[in-house]
Amino acid sequence: MRRAPAGPGTRCPRPSRGRATAAGRTDPSLLLRVGPRPTQPPLSTQVLLGAKYSTPADVWSFACLVFELATGDLLFDPRSGRDYDRDEDHLALIAELVGRPPRRVWGAGKRAKDFFSRTGELRHIKRLKHWPLQDVLCEKYGMPRHEVGGMR
Repeated sequence: MRRAPAGPGTRCPRPSRGRATAAGRTDPSLLLRVGPRPTQPPLSTQVLLGAKYSTPADVWSFACLVFELATGDLLFDPRSGRDYDRDEDHLALIAELVGRPPRRVWGAGKRAKDFFSRTGELRHIKRLKHWPLQDVLCEKYGMPRHEVGGMR
């Protein structure tokens, strides 16, 4: 893999995701009102559930953006279905990639009960296919396993 030149004066395009965040915000609609939004922003589980969030949610969004830059594809492209909305599909896609969220995540947030049962199962999407990031990068994008071994 060739590396791009780096150093002072190096310019690289800055993708516009059309949003901004402030640590501690709990209203994801604030994210959606800031400028144009060509695709669903890569929201963290806490943001989707309406729970308090801070820097880790921004790190999650950044990691999704890095995936997008590396592959040219969105990491998550949620869609609504007959029995579920786009946010529940987004949560299902996250669970397929990184596993079921811990209770402290799925039990928190003003929208958590809309998506999760008391046992932590998604209410409307029952069948999940676990596909870890390393496998996605190797199987779908043909990246050598030794290059993606440390990505989690």
